[in-house]
Amino acid sequence: MQKKLTLLPTLALCLIAPVAFAYTGQQATRGEKVFSLKCSGCHGDNGQGGVVKKMFNGYAGMKAPPVAGPGALPNMETAENIYTFIKHHMPIQKPGSLSNSDCMDIVAFDLKANKIQEPGKKPLTLQELPSIKVHPGA
Repeated sequence: MQKKLTLLPTLALCLIAPVAFAYTGQQATRGEKVFSLKCSGCHGDNGQGGVVKKMFNGYAGMKAPPVAGPGALPNMETAENIYTFIKHHMPIQKPGSLSNSDCMDIVAFDLKANKIQEPGKKPLTLQELPSIKVHPGA
């Protein structure tokens, strides 16, 4: 019985540890820069959401959802959902034009901006994305 009790906390720590530090501060900083250049025109300077500008023709006037703060990242369950959406659909004027690295950095920025996780020592990887819940309390 004693062995089982000591094994349980160890297993729990192993399950939590990979998610506890899912990105580096450098990733989030790079992501903030890419966001500022490629995303803020629609999603707002602080990620608060906004209206797509006239320069984006057929998309002009559509609402861009917030990616930081209240109501952020609607319909996104995991970091993998965020990455996949960005990779295939953003930026709206040229979908799919962002590199894998830029997409990953933007996800790191989103995680930091929404205080989903704190930065750590290891870079965010594709393998970790499905385990990171965007709305953990929901």
